[in-house]
Amino acid sequence: MIQINDKLFDDYITRPEIDKMVAALAEKIRHDYTDSSNLVAICVLNGAMPFFTDLIFHLPPDIGIDCLRISSYGDETTSSGRIKMLLDVNTDVAGKDVLIVEDIVDTGLSQEFLLNHFAAKGVKSVKVCALFNKSCNNKTNRHPDYYGLEIPDYFIVGYGLDYAQKARNLDRVVKLHE
Repeated sequence: MIQINDKLFDDYITRPEIDKMVAALAEKIRHDYTDSSNLVAICVLNGAMPFFTDLIFHLPPDIGIDCLRISSYGDETTSSGRIKMLLDVNTDVAGKDVLIVEDIVDTGLSQEFLLNHFAAKGVKSVKVCALFNKSCNNKTNRHPDYYGLEIPDYFIVGYGLDYAQKARNLDRVVKLHE
């Protein structure tokens, strides 16, 4: 058990388990994008940064990469439901295959916002890859195209996920102590 700010967290997913999920996701992506030269992988900062880095090391070297930043949580343990674009990509993605890489799909509202955002940019295709999917909270009809693990309604941190901007640098995932 560890304390982060004012809350206690229990171990949930180990680093070896994460590494296995990342490798399996990369294999599926490589299979689906045999011509990876048209693929642009987009990291959703800050949360997806560790996952994104590990994932792209498994992908072909001819992919494009870029980052963007949105906000929906603030310092809370649940999504506010209001999505704000804080930083957009610099890459011209028109006519490209875009892979949005998220840490977690919770309500699905951020995912839906990003799918619409990239569709408006004239992409050839857009898919979402998330390390975690929380379909029990999904308020949309869309789920990630790729995800590593379906999780219950736990609040988790570590490996990029945060609580009030803390614990992103844990090499494992912990869940809020019940």
